[in-house]
Amino acid sequence: METPSLVPLSIGPAIAAPRVQGQVGHRPQGRPPKGQLTRTAERASLGAERLPLGTRELSVAAARVGAVNEATVMLTGLKPGGLTATVQDLVLEQLVLTPR
Repeated sequence: METPSLVPLSIGPAIAAPRVQGQVGHRPQGRPPKGQLTRTAERASLGAERLPLGTRELSVAAARVGAVNEATVMLTGLKPGGLTATVQDLVLEQLVLTPR
């Protein structure tokens, strides 16, 4: 069984007009409940190194976004299970996709 590792993410010094809402559940016994977090923001920047994407890994030196109209993270307990996002004005620098 593969042990999950932390993915180095860097978030820019400023995210304008952030808003996060949603629900997260915890159940000590049995199957964890479903939940989700929804986020919106303007003018965000971030980077990622070796982000796992199925059988590949993604690295990006810088990603700048003019606006995140809506981003939803689907959760099982506290474990992310999927992400959908609608963004405007996306700029990616030094994007690398490699096999794992």
